[in-house]
Amino acid sequence: MVQMKLLLVSPLFLLLACDSKPEPTQLSGRAAVLGVSKVVAPIDSATSLVEDCAFEASPTEFTSSVLLDTAVALELTLPFTVVNQSESEIDGLTPLRMDIVWECETSGFSGEVGPLVLPTFDSQLPFCLSSQSPSGSFVGFDVVSASGGRIPGAGGLGIAHAQVVPFHLGRAIDETIRIGSLAEQCCFETRATNCDGQSTAVSCTRLTQMFQSLNPTGSELSVAALTGPSEDLIRFKPFGLFNGNLQCGLDQSACDANPEQGPAYTMHLRGALELLDADGNLTTSDEFTTRVDFCRNCGYWNGLERFPAFGAESQCFAM
Repeated sequence: MVQMKLLLVSPLFLLLACDSKPEPTQLSGRAAVLGVSKVVAPIDSATSLVEDCAFEASPTEFTSSVLLDTAVALELTLPFTVVNQSESEIDGLTPLRMDIVWECETSGFSGEVGPLVLPTFDSQLPFCLSSQSPSGSFVGFDVVSASGGRIPGAGGLGIAHAQVVPFHLGRAIDETIRIGSLAEQCCFETRATNCDGQSTAVSCTRLTQMFQSLNPTGSELSVAALTGPSEDLIRFKPFGLFNGNLQCGLDQSACDANPEQGPAYTMHLRGALELLDADGNLTTSDEFTTRVDFCRNCGYWNGLERFPAFGAESQCFAM
């Protein structure tokens, strides 16, 4: 499964290897990404489902942050408002692809929570680039296809869609949250031996099975340690915080105090669009940043369980 990290190679950042912070994209003077387009989505009052997803290319109305609850969907497609800065009205641009780097929100870490690790891609290296350690290695960069109609010049606005979280990435993030939940429970079961993971408890057994499927040789991931604490249990268990029902089980008073929204792991999507003009020439937009939060079951808490976060935007973005 580790080979899948080869999918996360972007030609825009290839020369950076994985060891340095990407420099801002060279401005082409042709296009700028203004932000994530506003969603206009009427909801059926009987079913609570979106009747139709529509997106508005506005120079001022944007979605400030996006939430992906992996209990709802494992994919995320975002609409971006793009302005064509060409002076000629007939000089149109068509979206082609998007280069992406994921950056950790290190200022928002609490307790032991650190950079996100996705064992599907790499069991040791963090997935997201740390803004506090820009020279560190990470695996979270990608190139994804983009789509959209022709954007006329002379300041014309248009929308470009890009699947910034493909299925395999959403599944990997969900997997880490589930690993964190099992690690938290396994540590609880082995608290008398300081979280050494040496237990036949269901949580420890299931986590062992997950680690074995990700790392069959057993050389990189291990639940049990000869003497506690288990390094991998300690490393992954903080991500259980972003499983809403586990978090409420650990601290019901915190959920009672904030019933509308549970904790989510924040990353920043840094990207640049590549577009084609009418002559087939490639142009690159300016670099932009969008906040994306990830969780599992972090919606409404009714005192017994926390539901998935599921609103108009999540229904339209989970495409």
